Amino acid sequence: METQCIILDIQTIQTVILGATAVIVCWYTIETYRLRQTSQKQLETMQRPILLFIDEIIDKLRYLYVENTGAGPALNIVRVIIQPANVMLGATPNEPLPLGVLGARQKTYTYASSHTPENPMPLVDDPNLNVLIEYDDIFGNHYQTQYMNRQHTIEQKAQRQYPPDEAKQI
Repeated sequence: METQCIILDIQTIQTVILGATAVIVCWYTIETYRLRQTSQKQLETMQRPILLFIDEIIDKLRYLYVENTGAGPALNIVRVIIQPANVMLGATPNEPLPLGVLGARQKTYTYASSHTPENPMPLVDDPNLNVLIEYDDIFGNHYQTQYMNRQHTIEQKAQRQYPPDEAKQI
């Protein structure tokens, strides 16, 4: 009878140890999953493109450019000029225009410029200018940068308003 109690106690101890091991493995699995999710979010944040509008003077005319100030590439860029600046040429309102791809620290021309040589006011300082660009990152996230009232607003979007395949081709 004593051996049966000892065997029963050993089986009970083994069952308790097995149960505790299962709980620890479950906890470890959950923590590892959370850590991986956090790591993925950090990676996406570090590799995120950030597109901004800038004004450049070339041969006494002002040109509107988009510059990627982020660390990751911007894919499928589409620009839409909602309200052109007062002195802007090449700007058909609400017409999506594809701009392609921009690597980190690269810029591209938006096909909009001033028509007045030596225009003293930068295009981005015109209070009437309302322009937006939509773009993707390498993780498939969609973003929109809008420049209105002399301010950039950057938002992550669930889906694009202006798909690149529907934009006017240059």
